[in-house]
Amino acid sequence: MVDIESGKAYSKDEIEENFDYGFGFQIRGINRVTNENGDLDSIIVFSNNDGPYDDDINGSKFTYWGELQNGDYETAYNKGLIRSMVEDIPVHFFYKEESGDEWSYLGEVKVVGVNRDQDRDGRTNYKFEFEQKQK
Repeated sequence: MVDIESGKAYSKDEIEENFDYGFGFQIRGINRVTNENGDLDSIIVFSNNDGPYDDDINGSKFTYWGELQNGDYETAYNKGLIRSMVEDIPVHFFYKEESGDEWSYLGEVKVVGVNRDQDRDGRTNYKFEFEQKQK
Protein backbone atom coordinates (compact mmCIF):
# COMPACT_ATOMS: atom_id res chain seq x y z
CA MET A 1 0.00 0.00 0.00
CA VAL A 2 1.39 3.35 -1.05
CA ASP A 3 1.23 6.01 1.68
CA ILE A 4 1.04 9.31 -0.22
CA GLU A 5 -1.58 12.02 -0.60
CA SER A 6 -2.87 13.78 -3.70
CA GLY A 7 -1.87 17.41 -3.83
CA LYS A 8 1.26 16.97 -1.72
CA ALA A 9 4.81 17.35 -3.03
CA TYR A 10 7.43 14.64 -2.61
CA SER A 11 11.16 14.36 -3.20
CA LYS A 12 12.66 11.60 -5.35
CA ASP A 13 13.84 9.81 -2.19
CA GLU A 14 10.37 9.95 -0.62
CA ILE A 15 8.77 8.58 -3.79
CA GLU A 16 11.34 5.76 -3.97
CA GLU A 17 10.66 4.87 -0.34
CA ASN A 18 6.87 4.90 -0.73
CA PHE A 19 6.89 2.73 -3.84
CA ASP A 20 9.88 0.58 -2.83
CA TYR A 21 11.39 1.40 -6.21
CA GLY A 22 14.78 2.80 -7.19
CA PHE A 23 14.88 5.30 -10.05
CA GLY A 24 18.64 5.33 -10.31
CA PHE A 25 20.43 8.50 -11.34
CA GLN A 26 17.46 10.13 -13.06
CA ILE A 27 13.69 9.71 -13.01
CA ARG A 28 12.28 8.65 -16.37
CA GLY A 29 8.79 9.63 -17.56
CA ILE A 30 7.22 6.18 -17.28
CA ASN A 31 8.38 3.74 -14.61
CA ARG A 32 7.31 0.09 -14.37
CA VAL A 33 7.21 -1.20 -10.80
CA THR A 34 7.43 -5.00 -10.78
CA ASN A 35 7.16 -7.57 -8.02
CA GLU A 36 9.72 -10.26 -7.14
CA ASN A 37 8.36 -12.45 -9.98
CA GLY A 38 8.83 -9.68 -12.53
CA ASP A 39 5.09 -9.07 -12.90
CA LEU A 40 3.93 -5.49 -13.40
CA ASP A 41 2.50 -4.18 -10.10
CA SER A 42 2.07 -0.49 -10.88
CA ILE A 43 3.25 2.33 -13.09
CA ILE A 44 4.59 5.69 -11.95
CA VAL A 45 4.37 8.52 -14.47
CA PHE A 46 6.22 11.84 -14.28
CA SER A 47 5.67 14.98 -16.31
CA ASN A 48 7.20 18.41 -15.93
CA ASN A 49 6.53 21.76 -17.49
CA ASP A 50 10.08 21.93 -18.86
CA GLY A 51 9.93 18.43 -20.35
CA PRO A 52 10.60 17.46 -23.94
CA TYR A 53 6.94 16.76 -24.77
CA ASP A 54 3.78 18.84 -25.05
CA ASP A 55 1.94 17.25 -22.15
CA ASP A 56 -1.27 19.07 -21.26
CA ILE A 57 -1.74 18.79 -17.51
CA ASN A 58 -4.91 20.71 -16.61
CA GLY A 59 -7.73 19.71 -14.30
CA SER A 60 -8.81 16.10 -13.81
CA LYS A 61 -8.31 15.10 -17.48
CA PHE A 62 -5.04 15.55 -19.31
CA THR A 63 -2.86 14.31 -22.17
CA TYR A 64 0.57 12.78 -21.85
CA TRP A 65 3.04 11.89 -24.59
CA GLY A 66 4.54 8.42 -24.31
CA GLU A 67 8.18 7.54 -24.23
CA LEU A 68 10.36 7.38 -27.33
CA GLN A 69 13.54 5.32 -27.50
CA ASN A 70 15.66 5.50 -30.63
CA GLY A 71 12.59 6.37 -32.69
CA ASP A 72 10.60 3.42 -31.30
CA TYR A 73 7.34 4.29 -29.58
CA GLU A 74 6.33 0.68 -28.86
CA THR A 75 8.43 0.46 -25.70
CA ALA A 76 7.63 -1.74 -22.71
CA TYR A 77 6.80 1.46 -20.81
CA ASN A 78 4.19 2.62 -23.32
CA LYS A 79 2.83 -0.92 -23.58
CA GLY A 80 2.45 -1.02 -19.78
CA LEU A 81 0.23 2.07 -19.89
CA ILE A 82 -1.85 0.49 -22.65
CA ARG A 83 -2.19 -2.73 -20.61
CA SER A 84 -3.45 -0.68 -17.65
CA MET A 85 -6.55 0.15 -19.71
CA VAL A 86 -7.75 -3.46 -19.55
CA GLU A 87 -5.89 -4.88 -16.56
CA ASP A 88 -6.01 -3.72 -12.95
CA ILE A 89 -2.61 -1.99 -12.92
CA PRO A 90 -2.49 1.16 -10.77
CA VAL A 91 -1.02 4.23 -12.48
CA HIS A 92 0.31 7.02 -10.24
CA PHE A 93 0.96 10.47 -11.69
CA PHE A 94 3.46 13.11 -10.53
CA TYR A 95 3.93 16.59 -12.00
CA LYS A 96 6.46 19.36 -11.59
CA GLU A 97 5.45 22.88 -12.66
CA GLU A 98 8.86 24.46 -12.12
CA SER A 99 12.42 23.30 -11.63
CA GLY A 100 13.12 22.00 -8.16
CA ASP A 101 13.49 18.80 -6.23
CA GLU A 102 9.87 17.98 -5.42
CA TRP A 103 7.10 16.42 -7.50
CA SER A 104 3.38 17.07 -6.86
CA TYR A 105 1.36 13.89 -6.63
CA LEU A 106 -1.77 14.28 -8.75
CA GLY A 107 -3.10 10.94 -7.60
CA GLU A 108 -3.96 7.65 -9.17
CA VAL A 109 -5.07 8.01 -12.77
CA LYS A 110 -6.50 5.76 -15.44
CA VAL A 111 -5.71 5.70 -19.13
CA VAL A 112 -8.99 6.41 -20.94
CA GLY A 113 -7.59 6.70 -24.44
CA VAL A 114 -4.48 6.33 -26.56
CA ASN A 115 -3.72 7.38 -30.12
CA ARG A 116 -0.71 7.45 -32.37
CA ASP A 117 -0.02 11.05 -33.20
CA GLN A 118 2.77 13.43 -34.20
CA ASP A 119 4.56 15.25 -31.37
CA ARG A 120 5.90 18.80 -31.70
CA ASP A 121 9.06 17.46 -33.37
CA GLY A 122 7.03 15.53 -35.96
CA ARG A 123 7.80 12.12 -34.46
CA THR A 124 5.12 9.45 -34.31
CA ASN A 125 4.40 8.63 -30.70
CA TYR A 126 1.63 7.49 -28.39
CA LYS A 127 -0.53 10.25 -26.96
CA PHE A 128 -2.26 9.04 -23.80
CA GLU A 129 -5.46 10.49 -22.36
CA PHE A 130 -5.56 10.29 -18.56
CA GLU A 131 -8.35 10.89 -16.10
CA GLN A 132 -7.95 11.14 -12.34
CA LYS A 133 -9.54 8.19 -10.56
CA GLN A 134 -12.43 8.99 -8.29
CA LYS A 135 -11.99 7.89 -4.69
